[in-house]
Amino acid sequence: MTEFEVESLGVGHSVKNDTKGFIPGHSWKIYGAVSVKIGDDYIVERAPNHFVNAGLKGIVCILTGYSMYYVNSGLSYAWSYQNTIYLGHDTTTATTYATSALTNQEATACTGWSQGATTVNAGNNGYYVRRVAQWAPNAFAGSVGEMGLFMRPFNVQGIQASYSNATLPLVMVSRFSNADGDFTTFTPASGKSTTVEWELGVTM
Repeated sequence: MTEFEVESLGVGHSVKNDTKGFIPGHSWKIYGAVSVKIGDDYIVERAPNHFVNAGLKGIVCILTGYSMYYVNSGLSYAWSYQNTIYLGHDTTTATTYATSALTNQEATACTGWSQGATTVNAGNNGYYVRRVAQWAPNAFAGSVGEMGLFMRPFNVQGIQASYSNATLPLVMVSRFSNADGDFTTFTPASGKSTTVEWELGVTM
């Protein structure tokens, strides 16, 4: 799933007994976009990603969560704690709703990492956060055919769920791959870094 839309209920209208009287309000879109650079040159620019089960579930669980707290100096870590991007080598396995990992993950972790929340310009009516991962020149061997964004999303679907003294597992929330037609498999040129920019946002 590259993106999805949600429509809000019209103010003052109930759907409990009368769906015919439903008046939709504004819709909003959650999207993901990936850019890839070799050295200073972009080879992919803001192509849509594919959300998977853990990412979709995690977004809904934000709305059902009740509290996060710590006891005895413990901490509860979520979404952005130790989040990262991994590369992979597979070129034939398409992404599905149930995909939970890269098919052939590269063991070399990124050597540079940054993230920051930025307000989208007023004309786009939304917000986004962009994560940037970089691999040093010659950091890994072989071609790149897939990549994934790994985070620690909320995962309890019950209403008023509480998270205490627990670090949520690091899981893949979105994938980007050659098999899905997202980009052409590439092998970084010798002496040039590889940079992946992964943007997640919400717009009206």
